[in-house]
Amino acid sequence: MHFIYIIFCLLRLILTLFPEFGYIHPDEFFQGPEIVYGDLLQIKTLKTWEYTSSKPVRSVIFPFLTTGFTCLIADSTGIFSSVFGQYLHSYLLLVLPRLFMLCLSFITDLLIFRICKLEQQNPSDCLIMYASSYVTLTYLIRPLSNSLEMLFFSVLSFIIFKNLKYFSLNASVIKNANNCFKTYFITGLILGFGTFNRPTFLAYSFFPIICLFFSNKKVSFHEFSCNSISFLFGALSSSICICFLDTSYYNKWHYSKVNFEYFKISNIIITPLNFILYNVNTENLSSHGLHPFYLHLLVNIPLLFSVCGLHLMFIILQYLKKLLKNPCIALNINKYFIFYSLLFPLCILSFVPHQEPRFIIPLLFPLIILSQRILRNKTCRILWFILNSLCLVFYGFFHQGGVYLSSSYLHGVLQNSNNTAVVFYKTYMPPRFLLGIKKDDISIYDFAGMNEQKFLTSLHNLEQRNLGNIFVVIPFRVLKVLVNSTNIFKNYVMIERKSNFPHLSTEMLPNSSEFKFLFDSNKSLFLKIFELKEIFSLHILNYKKIKHIESNIS
Repeated sequence: MHFIYIIFCLLRLILTLFPEFGYIHPDEFFQGPEIVYGDLLQIKTLKTWEYTSSKPVRSVIFPFLTTGFTCLIADSTGIFSSVFGQYLHSYLLLVLPRLFMLCLSFITDLLIFRICKLEQQNPSDCLIMYASSYVTLTYLIRPLSNSLEMLFFSVLSFIIFKNLKYFSLNASVIKNANNCFKTYFITGLILGFGTFNRPTFLAYSFFPIICLFFSNKKVSFHEFSCNSISFLFGALSSSICICFLDTSYYNKWHYSKVNFEYFKISNIIITPLNFILYNVNTENLSSHGLHPFYLHLLVNIPLLFSVCGLHLMFIILQYLKKLLKNPCIALNINKYFIFYSLLFPLCILSFVPHQEPRFIIPLLFPLIILSQRILRNKTCRILWFILNSLCLVFYGFFHQGGVYLSSSYLHGVLQNSNNTAVVFYKTYMPPRFLLGIKKDDISIYDFAGMNEQKFLTSLHNLEQRNLGNIFVVIPFRVLKVLVNSTNIFKNYVMIERKSNFPHLSTEMLPNSSEFKFLFDSNKSLFLKIFELKEIFSLHILNYKKIKHIESNIS
């Protein structure tokens, strides 16, 4: 195995055990650990609308798979209850599901290796590209539904690609494979699991499944029917199982009290159906953001895949040029299977009005295989490693990094606090599970996108609650506003300020005026570095009630 590939595999392991504290997207926490830890560990968490509406749009099976499995193992071995585990509680809560995702990410390595061998090509280039991609080193080791979707898509593509490859070499082999219920049953299972994980999986699985059924024209009607039944049985068995578990979870069924009344159609919860019905309503999507159809192709693909993304533009143009010369090449499924597996979901998802980069993470799998020769070009190789390194540092550590660091610090402080409020402002949604709160007299406030005046008013209103402590978590720009506003609290005094570096929010970038000190010749280099660190930090202000301070002194 190539030495460089092994280095990046070790880096993936290191970045899991010594975790990246960059905060890519709230879904990493609020569609996984936030749900599971609240149920299993009885700590205070926040369930978002996807799980609390009358028509929930997310299945709970996959959060319990990625987070619950490792949580139960840790709990059964006594890690959480031990003194050592208690000290590293927030660390364990973050890392445990990432360890599970790390193991799953290596399945894709194996599938890339197997496909390259089927193609009789050296797998080293593909494996190095996959292992060194910042998508692999940040997204795929986190419990995001998009990371699981990548795994399901990779497995599905490999199974069908292998069948197509065998058919191109020996028609009788694929004929026997088509008669085998196992292949179609497993494909159906994957379709069911993938759709309940993310209904967008239907876009990813559409072309490969069409190929599975119609690539071999020598299959008789009887064989086709048997294959279809096997496929449907796999899809229905996984779907019905997940549907039952989701319905029992959301309806709060208990196994000892289940009766036939529960199985009314009105009680059944089908989360993919609710997801689709929610997203076909443009008014619902407008609250999340509406985007032009070309955003995935021209912005999100280059952002996620850098050099590979740009190479894709070249591949598409090359294909269109060949298509104009000879339209019949479009029918050569065996040759263009990987390309079509990328093109079809990209086209389908481009017509969805709401588009985020993470929605096309699964495209990394076919794109790596299509772009395997890129690293042989010295310029492309240098650009690939530089761009992915920069994105790894930014998304892995800087982007909203102070949220985890602040939560981890507050986790230890709040264990010995009572009658306390914690306020987050101008940050991503703070994951409550990282705070490890079990007390009812500790409250979390997320003031998120309030304007400054409303924020100051809300802080002033907290004083009426007669709290012992108020922790305020804010970025540097707001810190200056708060320090200059002396009339926020009359009965509280700031006793401590803690800075958590690094932290950078693209929604609240520092002003250019904040860097004027860099050109001040009267300041030492050490002082300039310190002030620069303060700008790229998230700050915790600890306000304590004056009477509490006086009583402690006396």
